Amino acid sequence: MSKENSTHIKALSKVQKDLKHAKKDDKGAFGKYADLATVYDAIKEPLANNGFAYCHEMINTEDGTLYVETHLLHETGGSFKTRIPAINQKRDMQGLGSAITYAKRYGISMIVGLASEEDDDGKRAGTGNVNNLAKTNPISNLLIYNSKGDVTKAPTLTEAVRKLDIMLANQLKKYKGDELKDCGVQMREKNQALLQRVKNHKEFIDDGNNERFNQIDKKIKQMEFAKDE
Repeated sequence: MSKENSTHIKALSKVQKDLKHAKKDDKGAFGKYADLATVYDAIKEPLANNGFAYCHEMINTEDGTLYVETHLLHETGGSFKTRIPAINQKRDMQGLGSAITYAKRYGISMIVGLASEEDDDGKRAGTGNVNNLAKTNPISNLLIYNSKGDVTKAPTLTEAVRKLDIMLANQLKKYKGDELKDCGVQMREKNQALLQRVKNHKEFIDDGNNERFNQIDKKIKQMEFAKDE
């Protein structure tokens, strides 16, 4: 690695020497943690003194999953990045705000190596609710595939339909002609089991009509019968 390429790494090492760990004063899902404002207060001076700036951005992936990306940018052009899912269990604006704040706090703390939460020695890993909300249902094995075979999971059939619908909408915008046709064929084939489950799900059927399945099927047919370009 050249000196130029390693400068930002050496600078981050200096930041970590200067860091004073954030004061843990807010109660969260796992005990006490430092809130986002406290984390920012702890890092801003060491980062600025060593030529760093940071920013966050929202990323919505093809399967509909929302992430917060945190970028730590050095004046030499070097950078670091983390991506944390914004898990909104409440599915309202308040829950979304909490999820974004949590992802920002974890993202920037992870990059700079800041301790902002009490260590539980891993005892609660994977068992808590990151937004301090009600206990969530366990993740099921509902799989959604994109046209390339990449897979994502959904906890409920309703969430699987939502993710598949967003994925199809994004693919309709992205592809044209023969490429879109092939994408439609692949989507129907790879998601055959899920589509059958959606089609036969009694809670989705109203007076003999399954509107959720029909919307998904309509998008796939748009792809399968796309006009040549």
